[in-house]
Order: sequence, then structure tokens, then C-alpha cells
Amino acid sequence: MNNDDERLALYVNDRLEGTQRQRMQDAIADDPELAREVELLRMVKQGWQQDQEAPPMELGLARLKRDIQQEQSLPEAPSPRNRGQRFWRGLALAACLVVAIQASLVVFTGSDDTQWELLSGSPEPDAPRLQVVFTPDTTIAQLQALLQPHAAHIVEGPGALGIYTLRLPGDSDAVSIRDQLLESALVEEANLP
Repeated sequence: MNNDDERLALYVNDRLEGTQRQRMQDAIADDPELAREVELLRMVKQGWQQDQEAPPMELGLARLKRDIQQEQSLPEAPSPRNRGQRFWRGLALAACLVVAIQASLVVFTGSDDTQWELLSGSPEPDAPRLQVVFTPDTTIAQLQALLQPHAAHIVEGPGALGIYTLRLPGDSDAVSIRDQLLESALVEEANLP
């Protein structure tokens, strides 16, 4: 803080006396920018004094203490929120019990996987498969006409890269069918998986 700033702060706080005070008043009267700075400092001082009159921490602490005392003096009544929590807690326990009973039934009844079947039918475990990429403009009718002579069925696809997986009959020669499909203008690529 330089000497002029210090004198200005002393003037705003009414600490200058005599000739120093008179010189500062003359300088303020001659310089409008200095007058604005004095006004700004007075506003800051006034705001500071208002903040000092009622510190918010003391008021907040007193309010907190009062609220705690009021809560401790009230008889505890079940709130609607507590009743709701008890309801959901009971419902969750019932759901866990149902899951535990179902799990024990599955484990202890000795169920085997032979009774389960895919909705699409039983898969042929040894059936040969081909992975094929068709041209983008291939229609379903063209696809059916191409696959029907080979008795091939689409079992997966198209994937993200446009790859279809075909299942062939169990006794078919996958290599010769692949070569025949590659001769078609509708097939871009065909591979054995």
C-alpha cells in the first residue's frame, strides 16, 4: 500500500486531522476519479460494518441448538417415511424368501438339462456350418432361391460385418457347397468357421 492509498484509507475512516484532512478534501474536490474512489471505499466500509454487527455463524449455531432441543423434547411418532421404509423392507425380505425357495427347488429336485429344448428346435451338433457375406442388394427371394438347393438354413446373422451363419444338413459336403456359393454373384465371401 503506497502513501496516497494509506492517506485515503485514513480519510475514509475519519482518522486524518487538520491540514492533512483539508489537503485530502481539496484533492477530492479537484479530482472526480478520486471522489469516486472515496465513495467506493465508504460503501465497502459500510458493508463491512453491517457484516460485523450480526455474525452469521453465531445466529446459525443458536438456531441449530434451538432446533436440536425442540426435536429432543418432542415424543417420537412414526413418520410416513418410516412406515414406507418398513413396508419396502418387508417386501424385499418376502422377495428374497421366494427366490431362496425357487433356488432350493431347482437344486434339490434333481432337474437335468435333458428336459430343456431350444425354441428354435434341437440343434444338430455335428451339422456343418458356413459363414457367408451376401451382396448388400440381395433380396430375401434371391437368398431363399440360392440356399434351397443345398437345404441350408440361416441360423445367425447378419452380424455387424454383414456375416450370416448357415447350417447345412449333417451329411452334406461343406467345402463343395462353399465353392458353389462363391460362384454366385450374390455371395461376396464364404468360409468354413
